[in-house]
Amino acid sequence: MNPYETIKEKFNERAILNLPAKEITSYKTGGAIDLIVYPENTDEIVFILDFIKKKNLNYFICGRATNVLISDNGFKGVFIKTDLFKTIRHEENRIFAFCGVLWDKMIELSVLNGLLGLEKTSYIPGSIGGAIRMNAGAFGQETFDKLEKFRAIDLKTLEVKELLKSSVKYGYRYVKGIENYFILGGEFLFEKKDPKELKNIRDEIIKQRFEKQPLDSVCW
Repeated sequence: MNPYETIKEKFNERAILNLPAKEITSYKTGGAIDLIVYPENTDEIVFILDFIKKKNLNYFICGRATNVLISDNGFKGVFIKTDLFKTIRHEENRIFAFCGVLWDKMIELSVLNGLLGLEKTSYIPGSIGGAIRMNAGAFGQETFDKLEKFRAIDLKTLEVKELLKSSVKYGYRYVKGIENYFILGGEFLFEKKDPKELKNIRDEIIKQRFEKQPLDSVCW
């Protein structure tokens, strides 16, 4: 049996064979991807990763596929899409967000609750997982400013671990030490601020982004 068929049988409609990359990427181009799978929980991700390892398949971990460019020849392997990992919750001055949550959804929540520190990153495209992976940022603010810790799967052992941000090296648009992890989500710690003041900042940032960037082509 084709190994992709095994995953297809297990995940049913959450596994799609030979889908053109243009259907899921912000660039709206690229050839067919052998298999795209949408896991709903950590156990399913571990199953997929274990299967991939045993079958020696290529794979790519993908959030909203923003700025992901696929060759016209397609992708020979498995795309693991995190779209269904959308749990987010707010407690006092903390936000817990899973990897598939849209980054701007978390920023909107933080602004509404008067949580200071990432409002200038409003409307950055993509998801929480991608933002953590690259320390995304804008206008002098970046993900690791408020990230306290994150949960991840060790790609070598398939163990779920909780890592403090102090355990990795990070800087402007880079993070070292998480190359061999599948990021499941993060916990962010903020200071309190007047929500109205933060909303004014957010509104101005969004205005600038619409004036300067083609946001209509972004995968939201």
